[in-house]
Amino acid sequence: MRNRLKLLLHCAVLSAVSGCSSTTLSAASDAKNVPNVVKSSRHGDDDHRMVLGKGAEPLMPTVIDPATVEGVLKGQLSTVDVDKGLKVLLTVTNPKPYGVPIQYRSGKTADLWVVDSSGGRLWAWSDGMMFTQVIRDIVVGAGDEFTVAFTITAEQLTRFPKGCLLVAKYAGAATESSQVALADVILPLP
Repeated sequence: MRNRLKLLLHCAVLSAVSGCSSTTLSAASDAKNVPNVVKSSRHGDDDHRMVLGKGAEPLMPTVIDPATVEGVLKGQLSTVDVDKGLKVLLTVTNPKPYGVPIQYRSGKTADLWVVDSSGGRLWAWSDGMMFTQVIRDIVVGAGDEFTVAFTITAEQLTRFPKGCLLVAKYAGAATESSQVALADVILPLP
């Protein structure tokens, strides 16, 4: 029980620190569904490894359906074929008639995931990357937009089965709203 509560607290702290407002842990709210962690160790700065008890299954992140979540900002994904793979562009727009204050809790502005048809993450743009640990505050002006670019190499593209989806996960948090800054933006992988 103590390990389960530690894991639940750890997940809550990680969600709060990383600003993961658009992802949830599917069973974090129900302590009896939290897997039993036998031991936890740290390998490097960002590599945390947990050994689960016999019969325990890891918690899987779930993708929130953007149709059911209204974000303060609007997002659109588009793709462009390039010589070395696929360039994916996340365009973030403020449709409001006023500026929207946004806070980032690291150097990462957004992440791009490739998920299979059941929602399981196959790849993330940020895998293996490290980001500065800094709080950044910006204001996205009324009607303003900006673009975040990601690249998926041709070699990586060959590893994904048919029917995969691109999921853009915005890392900013709206500081003056209870709404998420931007719901996950989803596009079928071409």
